[in-house]
Amino acid sequence: MIAFFDDRRPGAAATIAAPIPVFNRNQGNILAARADVTDEVFNVASGVETSLLELAQALIDAMGSDVPVEFGPVRAVNKVPRRLADTALARERLGFEAEVTLEDGLRRLVQWWQAEQDMVPAAVAAVAS
Repeated sequence: MIAFFDDRRPGAAATIAAPIPVFNRNQGNILAARADVTDEVFNVASGVETSLLELAQALIDAMGSDVPVEFGPVRAVNKVPRRLADTALARERLGFEAEVTLEDGLRRLVQWWQAEQDMVPAAVAAVAS
């Protein structure tokens, strides 16, 4: 079960963000470090709006699961329903374009996580002996 959304009211699970895999963030940092610019701020983001429901489904897909998304009560924490960074300046001044899609980034994350989980029994056995 994945449960981190608002309720089932229309639009409640449609909180929008532009998540970015760490691979792209690293790429943006490297481009900024190499660029001949100072005292500027750049938005390094995917530039693609993704609802929380779409994010949950992408994670479920990346994990090869079929767990249902469970909706919980509305939380008052998030007063901003949409977040989409304008990446135009990063593209123009740094040459930044997100190269890793959200889906590919999640697949890589899940592969890493699974490899880490596979190592736990071996690490426990090594410590116990």
